[in-house]
Amino acid sequence: MKLNVTQQVIGFNGNPLTKSEKDDSAVDLREILVTACLNPDPKEFTDGTSKYRIYKLLKRVSNEDEDEVEIKAEEIATLKKLVAAIYPVAVLGPVYDLLEDARSNKEPEKDSDD
Repeated sequence: MKLNVTQQVIGFNGNPLTKSEKDDSAVDLREILVTACLNPDPKEFTDGTSKYRIYKLLKRVSNEDEDEVEIKAEEIATLKKLVAAIYPVAVLGPVYDLLEDARSNKEPEKDSDD
């Protein structure tokens, strides 16, 4: 399945997530996934094999030459674990939505208020 890593991450309030209060540039999915891959939970990912799988995934999602990444269901599960380990609910929720949209191979859902 394909995952578009250049998508903006839209928060629960309908606004794009931004880098910080001082830097209001939008955050894309790639930036969040790269940060998550670089910070695996040492209690969850303890052996070299699991860390190497994360490294291989990191190389694919961080490739600036590609907007879409071919990804497997088990890699989505890994990304979800990585995101959950370091991000708060306000980031985790919209990222999970984007990952699940890729898993179900559909366009991101629009709120009914739009």
